[in-house]
Amino acid sequence: MECEYEKEKECNCCIEIEDSIVLIICGEVDIDRLRESLQTALEVKGNK
Repeated sequence: MECEYEKEKECNCCIEIEDSIVLIICGEVDIDRLRESLQTALEVKGNK
């Protein structure tokens, strides 16, 4: 598979994420805020 973006070609990788929730967590995590954010994302996804 050939990547479309120059940066992807430079690192020789290509990541496709479809219909998913991706979390990158760095540092302190407020669990309640994370829970609310995930709930909102699920509600938005359900309204598609």
